[in-house]
Amino acid sequence: MTSSTPRRPSSTSASPTGCGAIRRLPGIGLVLAAVFVAEIGDVHRFTAAEKL
Repeated sequence: MTSSTPRRPSSTSASPTGCGAIRRLPGIGLVLAAVFVAEIGDVHRFTAAEKL
């Protein structure tokens, strides 16, 4: 049998690398932060922050 209370993953296992800084922005949750990280990819490919 399974528990009736849904289990929530810990913040470390649910948070992709790089989401921490993005999640500090107002209105950005875990899902949207993960979308940003997936879309941006490697930030080092940008020559300047303005191009990010």
